[in-house]
Amino acid sequence: MSIIGKSNFLVGYVKQRKSINKFDLMKLYLLRHAEAQSTYPDEKRSLSERGKNTTIELANFLKAKGAIAIDEIRHSSLARTGETAQIFNAEMNLGLPLNKITGLAPLDDVRILANQLQIEEKNIMLVGHLPQLSTLASYLITKDEGSILFNLNTCGLIALERYEGYSTNKDNNPLWVIQWMLDPQLYVS
Repeated sequence: MSIIGKSNFLVGYVKQRKSINKFDLMKLYLLRHAEAQSTYPDEKRSLSERGKNTTIELANFLKAKGAIAIDEIRHSSLARTGETAQIFNAEMNLGLPLNKITGLAPLDDVRILANQLQIEEKNIMLVGHLPQLSTLASYLITKDEGSILFNLNTCGLIALERYEGYSTNKDNNPLWVIQWMLDPQLYVS
């Protein structure tokens, strides 16, 4: 797996619009939690040492690239997502609020969260699980709740941008574009 660049469609769209200012887009980062210990109960599983180290390596990789702009980090109620969010926040020196939210459990209805994201103004990171994050990314792109286009390994990350004023569907929802995708194979030493 590799980093996916900007789509040709978006490049053509930007040329057509002449410019996109910062108020036209919102950045969304979908981070799957890092590797957790194999313990029970599931909701209390904490990160393994490998998971903690992978999260630190991800943060260091992104910090070195200057590739991320976040205003808030939100995570599910399960311990491993909160721990992944906390380590990432600390290693990036972000000092951001970490907010536990509903709607990020593995089998939650992605349409509810997607509707909230349509009007979100902040650049946010959601730390969650499979299949939820893969389904959410696919739904934002296609509006098909049954398709899964992306596979996120533990501590994998997808970056999306929401563009206002342009829609590819009849309900005038904003256009979501995948900017890049990062797999741990690319940054873990």
